[in-house]
Amino acid sequence: MGNILILIAGPAGAGKSTLGDALRAVASKNGTCCLHVSLGDALRAAEVGATNDFHSGTSGALRRNEPVDEAVVRALLHSYLTPRPPACFVVSGYPSYERQVPDILNLARGFDRTLLVSLQCSSTTAIARVVHRPPRTGESTLSASAARRRYGVYDNDTRRAIMRLERRLETVSFNTEQLTASFIANRLHAVLMGSANPIVRSSQ
Repeated sequence: MGNILILIAGPAGAGKSTLGDALRAVASKNGTCCLHVSLGDALRAAEVGATNDFHSGTSGALRRNEPVDEAVVRALLHSYLTPRPPACFVVSGYPSYERQVPDILNLARGFDRTLLVSLQCSSTTAIARVVHRPPRTGESTLSASAARRRYGVYDNDTRRAIMRLERRLETVSFNTEQLTASFIANRLHAVLMGSANPIVRSSQ
């Protein structure tokens, strides 16, 4: 199988971290060493000082709803790959911005296989999920207007990143209003292990 990089992208509230956790659980259950990093959670933890090595680099950007310097993102991800990457490295919330495409393609070169998983759901569902979910590390409860701004980032920037990456990377898309994280995780694991049909462009 070689080592695999799985990137999970989509709007806030689509279930990226939930799928990442489900993938880690399925892989571990089947004897594969899998590490899941929720990029947003990891950066927020760094910002509040829980990860001191990267605290200064975030400079309070997330609290101001601003992007974090990409050098910090690169360094943070690299820290999980040293001294050697896990058999399966799952990063949820990456990409968020189109400018991250070159870094992602560079990261992919260190893996035998890279899969981009694009999660989709309606703006109404995504915003409702964000507003009603418990706050995460370093995050306050979000208002509906703040949740709409987050969806706007996906609509205006993340989509363009996904469109560029799907020309270069193996890509699949799932609608999380129709499919559970457990179903998607088991489906992806079966495909990656070669016990199911090859991944197609869209599985909605």
